[in-house]
Amino acid sequence: MDSLPAFLGLDSIAVCVVDNLGEAALRGYCESHSILYASPLDAPCGFGANNNRGFRLLAEHFSVRDEDYFICCNPDVKISRDGLLLLHEELLLYRPSLASINLFRNPEMSELDPSVRFFPRLSDYVARFLKIGRGSLINREIYDSPVYCDWAAGSFLIIKPALYTALRGFDERYFMYFEDVDLCLRARRQESARLLYLPKVKAIHAGAFQNRYFFSKHFSWYLRSLLRYLFRFYFAGAIPKRQIEGVQ
Repeated sequence: MDSLPAFLGLDSIAVCVVDNLGEAALRGYCESHSILYASPLDAPCGFGANNNRGFRLLAEHFSVRDEDYFICCNPDVKISRDGLLLLHEELLLYRPSLASINLFRNPEMSELDPSVRFFPRLSDYVARFLKIGRGSLINREIYDSPVYCDWAAGSFLIIKPALYTALRGFDERYFMYFEDVDLCLRARRQESARLLYLPKVKAIHAGAFQNRYFFSKHFSWYLRSLLRYLFRFYFAGAIPKRQIEGVQ
């Protein structure tokens, strides 16, 4: 619940919390702060399904305008009130259809979260295994102004409701991992929408990165999602050429 206070009390933001596990403290917090709350279903849902559910619930309870944005925000992401206000200014200035921010892994904001990347290719995993090169990782340290790039992690992803609707949201066949890659790639291919990286807007993502542990359920989810992505896009020759572009 650490991420919630910054979103409260701002007239320009409507908050919806999707409870995937049935946490009594979370329900109580939402009730006491008049936050739109989605109760857990019979079984836990995947990342994409939960965000799709939140989007539908917001659309049912609020009037969605063309200038609005839908923000997917993980519970382990902490952004300040000032960060949200700066994000609002940046969105008004650049008006992207799809965007992400500068995530860090520690409170000192000295360690970058690997959240902005090129669309992955098989060669990236070979490079990672051999510990050579940067793989699909984009060197964000060299960018201090917005640039268009391939994709960003769904831990904090900003998208126009019209684009989200056109894409039918996240593909729920990915239970976890790669649904954000998939959505950004479909946005590029189907709607010619590129993701805008906003480096001045900063937040902390205390991710567990559990997919790195072999024989864990997270690694199993990661592997299945990787194979789905590769067969859907990579082996079909559907991944565009790597390119980073500044804002005109």
